[in-house]
Amino acid sequence: MPDRITHDILAEIVEIAADAVICMDALQRITFFNKGAEAIFGYKPEEIIGQRIETLIPERYRANHARQVAEFGRSGVHARRMGERREIAGLRKGGVEFPAEAAISQVHQDDSVIYAVVLRDVSVRKRFELREQFLAAAGEKLAASFGSSETLNQVARLAVPTIADGCLLESRIGNGYLAAAAAHRDAHIEKLLDDLELAGPRVPPKDHPLVEILERRSSVLLQPNAAEKLVEVSAMPAYIKAIKAMQPEAALFVPLVAREQLIGALTLFRARSGFDGDDVAFAEDLARLTALAVQHGDRFRPDPGWQSVGGPSST
Repeated sequence: MPDRITHDILAEIVEIAADAVICMDALQRITFFNKGAEAIFGYKPEEIIGQRIETLIPERYRANHARQVAEFGRSGVHARRMGERREIAGLRKGGVEFPAEAAISQVHQDDSVIYAVVLRDVSVRKRFELREQFLAAAGEKLAASFGSSETLNQVARLAVPTIADGCLLESRIGNGYLAAAAAHRDAHIEKLLDDLELAGPRVPPKDHPLVEILERRSSVLLQPNAAEKLVEVSAMPAYIKAIKAMQPEAALFVPLVAREQLIGALTLFRARSGFDGDDVAFAEDLARLTALAVQHGDRFRPDPGWQSVGGPSST
């Protein structure tokens, strides 16, 4: 067994590291790009080696970044570790930005210099931190309106645009639902959602996601082409009109459960993107806060006279 790490062993470790490891020359041209960098940025080595490091940085930061690297090269400082620099932003192939942390070191060989950058994608961590902050703030706001009709409006306003483009809160009435609060990025569409409350209770047909919530008390994700699918399984004109106006790519239906009773549903809509597993977990956390805040509110108490499918209006 070797008593030291050889160059080949070290190169193999660097190559398989989950973090991006990128080397560049004095002109800030990329000379090495490991598999971690491929996974994070989306480029193959043959696409990116020889390109300037600026390719991986949002345009608004490029001039300043080039200057900072040059100053670092003249500083005599061997390395700047993660945490010593402020958070930066990376740019994936395709133009998507992401938050990152990076360390940089320099190695001088004769008259040349090699810069080595270790970069970590912190998107997941930042997303978690922001959502924790959001839920804490949401809890405070909902506690201030505990059990009042304003609670539902607070939830809708919290959800849009933080989680979704549109939000509809519905209270359970027997085997049906009654719209209780709504919000949308577009004021015209929000008015259409608000009109659903005036349309009265609706009973969802068997293929509607709200039926599954009634039966299983579990979230239902409808994507892609949520608008087309919802129109197909709906009958209430006001609801269909609102869906056609929104044209959601994805719709997430989340049960509101208090004291083991289904008291309503929270529906979130996104126009151009879908929901992932983290989004579902986030929405379910908000739904739990909502159910807690409204469980004593009159608007979410089931109407004993509305206990069977086939009421005065259907979805």
